[in-house]
Amino acid sequence: RLLQKLQLSGYGGKLLQWIQSFLTNRSQSVVIGGVLSRAEVVQSVVPQGTVLAPFLFLIHVINLPGEVQHATARLFADDSKLHHKVSSAADRQDLLAHIAATPVVCVDTTA
Repeated sequence: RLLQKLQLSGYGGKLLQWIQSFLTNRSQSVVIGGVLSRAEVVQSVVPQGTVLAPFLFLIHVINLPGEVQHATARLFADDSKLHHKVSSAADRQDLLAHIAATPVVCVDTTA
């Protein structure tokens, strides 16, 4: 989806190929107490801590406010929040259904 957004924003050719290579098949490991962990595939869409991260994050979330229905989306720097008044269980279910229908813009890697 991020690569599609880049292409729709006018990025293409070798630059798009380079970004695709940068975003795919990434793995990471950590060293704790001098012991190197097993490498794991990175699940996040936008790699944090890289020079490209702010640009890629912005491209990824820029149309979030227009894609979210029945809630107000606010974007600030590297954060996004959804606001909606929930007065009943039906309101809660309706909001959850709309959130579930919203394109995923992040991946929970803690599960």
